Amino acid sequence: MFFPENVRDVILTVAEAGIFEVRWSPDVLDERERNLIKRAQVSPPNAARLRQTMERAFPDAMTLRSTYAYLVPSMPNQEKDRHVLAAAIASRSDVLVTANIKDFQLPMADGVIEVLHPDQFLCDQLDVACAPLPMSIGRSASQRCHPMNSVDALLKSLLKTVPNFADRAARAASGTGSESTGVALVSPTNTTPMVGD
Repeated sequence: MFFPENVRDVILTVAEAGIFEVRWSPDVLDERERNLIKRAQVSPPNAARLRQTMERAFPDAMTLRSTYAYLVPSMPNQEKDRHVLAAAIASRSDVLVTANIKDFQLPMADGVIEVLHPDQFLCDQLDVACAPLPMSIGRSASQRCHPMNSVDALLKSLLKTVPNFADRAARAASGTGSESTGVALVSPTNTTPMVGD
């Protein structure tokens, strides 16, 4: 889930605004770090620095391996991703957010945790927190370098990976379309997502 970086940044900026709480595990962060180095060709020191920044920004997000390791063998999803589901259960997450939905096809009886693609998860957050979410996107854009330092550019970059959210957020930010409801600031949800790979 932490790759591509624009989706990661939006999710973490929205979490930082208090709209939801984020959870992860050392195994998820290890995997993210390896993927940044291998796929995005980020240098190992830069990948480690990003991890440290995330851990400092969300000190309560870490789910300790000791709390979920014993659950890993019994998870019903794909073997290589069992650690993600085990950590989500141990952290009492409501939602597991991953673009890798196919490896998390769970039997209906195991519906303790909802597995959502980032597009659906962000759309759900927009439904609940329609006022603060566009502000979070604006903050995320302002922290990026040119040419991605505007809300419009950031949302356009999200069209490939989270198209429904990008479209709805653009309409909410511009004050047009169905997201322009005149609703005042909404309280944060109780949703606690486990951010997976």
